[in-house]
Amino acid sequence: MTVIVDCKNDTVHIQGDIEELGDLTIDKDAYIDLVKGQAEHFISGAD
Repeated sequence: MTVIVDCKNDTVHIQGDIEELGDLTIDKDAYIDLVKGQAEHFISGAD
């Protein structure tokens, strides 16, 4: 699975099968928000 986060346009695109997430205790939307937040943090270079 590949998650593409476009911070400039505030969009997230998932390529592949979300079944790779397995039995996570969070739902798909919460997982996407988590990945998006991590991407924004990485891009900003914040510690």
